[in-house]
Amino acid sequence: MNTFYGTAGDNFVKSKGFQIKYGDTDSLYLVPPERCFQECDEAYDSGNGIPKEKYWSRMVNISMEVMEKLCNEVNDFFRKDNGSSYLKMTYEEVLFLVVFTGKKKYYGIPHENKPNFNKKPFIRGVETIVKDVLKETVKDILQTDLNEIIKTAVWRPDKNNKSVQRFISRMRDRHTREEVDAKWLIKKGLTPEPYLYKIPEPGERFKYVVVENDSSQKVGDKMEYLEVARCLGKKVNINYYLKNVVELCARFINYDNMHQPSSETLLEVLKKLKDGNKVDDADEDDLDEDEEDEDELDDDEILKIRDALAQKSAEKWIRRYIKSLCDGPKKDKTIISHLWGEACIYAKKLFDTTYADKGEYLTNNDYYQSFLNVPDKQEESIRLKLSSLLKEISEVDIRIAKKDDSSEADIDEIIELYG
Repeated sequence: MNTFYGTAGDNFVKSKGFQIKYGDTDSLYLVPPERCFQECDEAYDSGNGIPKEKYWSRMVNISMEVMEKLCNEVNDFFRKDNGSSYLKMTYEEVLFLVVFTGKKKYYGIPHENKPNFNKKPFIRGVETIVKDVLKETVKDILQTDLNEIIKTAVWRPDKNNKSVQRFISRMRDRHTREEVDAKWLIKKGLTPEPYLYKIPEPGERFKYVVVENDSSQKVGDKMEYLEVARCLGKKVNINYYLKNVVELCARFINYDNMHQPSSETLLEVLKKLKDGNKVDDADEDDLDEDEEDEDELDDDEILKIRDALAQKSAEKWIRRYIKSLCDGPKKDKTIISHLWGEACIYAKKLFDTTYADKGEYLTNNDYYQSFLNVPDKQEESIRLKLSSLLKEISEVDIRIAKKDDSSEADIDEIIELYG
């Protein structure tokens, strides 16, 4: 797997027999033609020849040689096409072994100048769990170290990241109140406390944690500076961090067709984003004349939105699956017990109807009891059949529900992220 910068050579590399595994506006991930590996494939002979590590090393070396040659050919093509050497493609690395889990979501072992299978995996876009956070959280929520659940964000005033903008707005209000309180204390001859709420400079990265806030479900209202959370003893929102585990698992299945958004849902999101941009532009008092038209979304943005919708769908599926593991057996047991009770009542009615003319004395004899014992002898078989039937019904319900699982809440959240 190889990285190039620029997409102008897409058609060129395809004409050379290379497969584009993934590409966007600034990079290409290519797989060399199979013919390049024919010799080492024969040497490996499906495990009967050279050792696998030697086989892999040869494949990496071949990839590097082929990519260097292709890189020169692409740059020659650019020079002839535009008459300058300004536009170039640059080879970066080989990733092998590599796993793609979605758009711009992948991990693999990087090889730069020579094969090296002892490096740590290069991870891009795949959410990772901070070491021991989940373990410590489950073990004792109250003992969770805030340093282990720190998140970071960058405040960019010109970017419509609603969570960050909402947080900064809150911090600005609180900082203003701190200034007022400090002036009042100084007038009284008292020493004010150091400010807790500081506004980061534009482009500055700041640290925060997500805390509990019963008055709002918006992430921007749950964000707190690390120092503030520690000083005021804010309670960490454990559910938010556990949600990351679901997000991580969903990343590995969101590529499945069952999670891909329908054309109607994607168009609805794009329309809302476009309409939102128009409203934002109308509200601006001072627009940069050189600012790009944001009404039109490029292919990368559309891919991100599609990926976000698929991710939400996969997360819902996992939550439902987890819930079925917890609630399913209890629910099934209740249903089966009810059906079992009805079966026993039916057996008694059947006996009473069949032997109604024999008198009530029969209900106390051994034959009556043996008749009722027949269902008991078949109990395990019947219960298994009922469980199987309920499972089939549940799977049908899930398939029906998954035809289009993008709720209004999902769409609104994606609008907030990409608006």
